[in-house]
Amino acid sequence: MVSDVRQGRWAHTFDSGLTVGGPEGLDLMSLSCRMTSPVPNLFRARIHSFAFDDLHVTRTRAQHLVSVREKDMVEDSVSEHLQIDFLVAGGMHTDHQRRTFTTEAGQVAILFPGDPFTVTVTEPAESVQFYLPVSFLAEHGLSPRDLAGFGGEPSPIGLATRQFLTSLSGGSSGPVSAMSAGAVSRALLELGLGMLLEMQGGQPAPADVREALRVRARAHVARRAHDPDLSVDQVAAHIGTSRRYLQSLFTDEPLGVGDLIRDVRLQRAAENLLMQPSLPIGRVALATGFRGPDQFNRAFRSAYGDSPSEFRRRNQRLGPPDEQVGAVAEA
Repeated sequence: MVSDVRQGRWAHTFDSGLTVGGPEGLDLMSLSCRMTSPVPNLFRARIHSFAFDDLHVTRTRAQHLVSVREKDMVEDSVSEHLQIDFLVAGGMHTDHQRRTFTTEAGQVAILFPGDPFTVTVTEPAESVQFYLPVSFLAEHGLSPRDLAGFGGEPSPIGLATRQFLTSLSGGSSGPVSAMSAGAVSRALLELGLGMLLEMQGGQPAPADVREALRVRARAHVARRAHDPDLSVDQVAAHIGTSRRYLQSLFTDEPLGVGDLIRDVRLQRAAENLLMQPSLPIGRVALATGFRGPDQFNRAFRSAYGDSPSEFRRRNQRLGPPDEQVGAVAEA
């Protein structure tokens, strides 16, 4: 049943979820945003959230609510998603990405929780928030900051996405079964991606986005090469991409990610061997990310043609250590 929002009643009622109100309700909701209200005693909200793997959907109706995402909050897990708000009823006022805009029923707002924003709801409003993983967007060359700050009419695929999400979150058809959850997740990913690509004119991944991800990956390897648990999967998780997409970023590079990790460890090991001649081989291995002397010896001999001890002995009477390592690395 559709009620008249102008008279303070709810539109497109959904029954599932948590109902909160008053100052206590504001405190309860202050998780990823700080929630305030100009009239705390009149504040009320109903929230229903569910997830499919790394996809999150939240349906909310609220009144007299100000949601503030501040600078000290943008390092949490929510910042790893792009937030797409479909307005089902009412309206909301948004300050984000140096833009101020109002969205009304039927329209969409796109926010990036990795940056601060403020959303104000005065009269009763209802929305479905759809959280797409930034890692998924990166695989398709989409930057969340390039997309955020939009408020207006959805694209044709956006209309289909809104209809699907509204139906899915309404609760009338009951919860999604475990058997169907995978199909629903894939459908939502494809719909979300299609909508965003439509908005950008279907453009492929910009070269600067790919290079920025490569720079982040190299920097992480440089910082964490001493950790024996550092792996291609761990680097991918750190920069917010899948393993496959990370590997594709380095297809035309001299070294893939796995080879890069090994190369950084070996160069640092060679430096330690020459600059600290009394340091035992086993300690050099552990200090540079190898799990033990045997693994270190095999990798070092494969790269340099000598065992670590032979390398150290052969280079003891050569020039300065930095020149020696550089010469060996170029050989």
